[in-house]
Amino acid sequence: MSTTAADTKLEELVGKFRSHTLTPDEIAEFREVIARMPDDEVAETFSRYGDSDISEIPAESFERIIAGIRAKTAHRHKPQFISVIRRFTAVAAIMTQPLIGVIVWLVVNMGQYSKYRQVLASDTEITTSEGESATLRLPDGSEAIVRSDSRLAYSMRDFNDRERVVSGAGELQLEVTPAADRPFVLKSPGLEVKVLGTRFSLTAREGAASAMLYLESGSVEMKSTASGETVVIKPNELATMNYSTGRFTIENMDNHNDARARLRGDISFAGTPLTTVIDTLAKTYDRKFVYTATDVAGKTFTGYLPGTDITEAVEIICQIFNLEATTDGENIRLKRKPGSAQ
Repeated sequence: MSTTAADTKLEELVGKFRSHTLTPDEIAEFREVIARMPDDEVAETFSRYGDSDISEIPAESFERIIAGIRAKTAHRHKPQFISVIRRFTAVAAIMTQPLIGVIVWLVVNMGQYSKYRQVLASDTEITTSEGESATLRLPDGSEAIVRSDSRLAYSMRDFNDRERVVSGAGELQLEVTPAADRPFVLKSPGLEVKVLGTRFSLTAREGAASAMLYLESGSVEMKSTASGETVVIKPNELATMNYSTGRFTIENMDNHNDARARLRGDISFAGTPLTTVIDTLAKTYDRKFVYTATDVAGKTFTGYLPGTDITEAVEIICQIFNLEATTDGENIRLKRKPGSAQ
């Protein structure tokens, strides 16, 4: 029977297992290979490949292996590891006596491994406060930027070699590592986003009227958990989901900056008369602005203004147009700064 590259690799892994020289990456690979094999094939494998006079794995080697697993393969948790040990034990009767010693040692010393169980099974969560931003690299190499007042979390139980599931809320930007056999799913309040490999930004804040997703590249499937509606988003499209109805609207965005501004809740203007800008702010924030026509006459504005911070929006207008603002009850009064040119 011809020897394949897979057979050669398996023989190498078995040999290293017997001599307790597996690296952390190799022991993780070996464990997954054995977990997928039928019991009779596992038995045949150990019967066919190599023999060794090793009677046990020294404690320091075991600690080294576990430490490596913790650091490099944390997404593989205890139940998978135990299942492999059980497979080894099930066929121990036909193994050489030295290998039985290895298995017995591992089973007896699983108590040492239990202290890692909480680390391997626990959630990893990143939260940011107002004005903060954090970057997180996920176990598969995907990168997530958690922007202001947002959160992203994942569990080792759900982020592994079969699936990649994370949860989050707020303003998130993700660049997902392609893996056709492991769909990436982002769960957020009221919706699920499923991707295979893409770059996208999502704003989904609890208590908001809607959630928005902008796709830069790849393909994204969005599902409303309220209505059950599912839509597929294409590059340069901005999808908005209404939380109350669970329905989607999709817009084609030619300008990345416009799309990102919308995601931040900013309001975009292009050569817009200042009077119209002020009226838009009044409607957005439900406030009344008072000004004289001579103070704003002939002025236009191009750019973005915050749609969630009226103080910042007014400060920007005042700085650009040499105005000053005062508050009179519910009114915001704008007037030209003393000594400024008209």
